[in-house]
Amino acid sequence: MLEAREVQAQRAGIQVLWDVSLKVNEAEIVALVGPNGAGKSTILQVVSGLIRPTGGRVLFQGRSLSAVRASRIVARGLCHVPEGRGLFPQMTVRENLEMGCYLGPARTRRDESFRMVYEYFPRLGQRAAQRAGTLSGGEQQMLAIGRGIMSRPKLLILDEPSWGLAPLLARAIFDVIRRINAAGVAILLVEQNVHMALELAHRAYVLENGRIAGHGAGAELLADDHIKEAYLGQAPASPPAGSER
Repeated sequence: MLEAREVQAQRAGIQVLWDVSLKVNEAEIVALVGPNGAGKSTILQVVSGLIRPTGGRVLFQGRSLSAVRASRIVARGLCHVPEGRGLFPQMTVRENLEMGCYLGPARTRRDESFRMVYEYFPRLGQRAAQRAGTLSGGEQQMLAIGRGIMSRPKLLILDEPSWGLAPLLARAIFDVIRRINAAGVAILLVEQNVHMALELAHRAYVLENGRIAGHGAGAELLADDHIKEAYLGQAPASPPAGSER
């Protein structure tokens, strides 16, 4: 569905990504993990058309996105929910959700999409007339994801969906992400909680210093000593007593 091929990118004239390649297949959850400053948000912005790569290509459903405006990328079925949520605080919950369905075929399925969002997040239905800026942090994250769903994406890109949330609420958000995926939507996920991300993901990539440093099934990376030590705060397993070192 999505393929980034040897993508290079800069910010303010400084190279941030070097030959980054990754894939997301149909109805798959793929996590991208790594330290702060590794370039995770940058590759998401390249994929969604917010930053133009200086090298390489991005393909979505076999078609190049190199010269496609970000708005047209959304209309094709790729939606990016950014870190920090990007809501309109003076607009109501319903008005924010409506902003997600102005492009492409999503406009004709607005009522159906509202029902879907309120099923995933009943609290948004209860607060439909409330200003977004008065919501709690968890409710604002629900709204940001809900607005993405309103665009009827084939691929939903989520940047730090548990940002600022208490553990129980973060777990609830991840449960909804799992349900969205089960409905056939592919997910590309950047997440600070590496353990939760790898538990959820079918596959994952590790991005370090702007380069892909590893990839594999989520469960495999959870068991990897480097991942345990670098991102989960766990010491590598000690060798059995009497074994050679």
